[in-house]
Amino acid sequence: MEWIPLAIALAIFVTSCVGLGYIAGCRARGRKWLIALSSVAIGCLWPVFLIAYVIYTGNRYIAAHPGEVNDAPPMVLMGVIYLSPFIFVIGLALAVTGSLLAKRRRYGLTLR
Repeated sequence: MEWIPLAIALAIFVTSCVGLGYIAGCRARGRKWLIALSSVAIGCLWPVFLIAYVIYTGNRYIAAHPGEVNDAPPMVLMGVIYLSPFIFVIGLALAVTGSLLAKRRRYGLTLR
């Protein structure tokens, strides 16, 4: 049952990236530079959120006993920083997918 929060987080990530990409594709109306710029901004959204969340929760970390080394928050932060480029690339691909779905809808192309 530990996979349920991970599945929910993954669903929120995919839905938000594709949904925001779809909205950006609808608003851009064919301007490719605007679609590219908004897709990059959407791709940066989740890595920035994760780094800010780790910094916020790391400030509240309290050692369990006096002899414990308090290196857990910096190690978690470095892990998130290491994974951020991968999260950015996946978010960028999902945002571009959403904008392509909006373009497909605009020209009346359906899957039927």
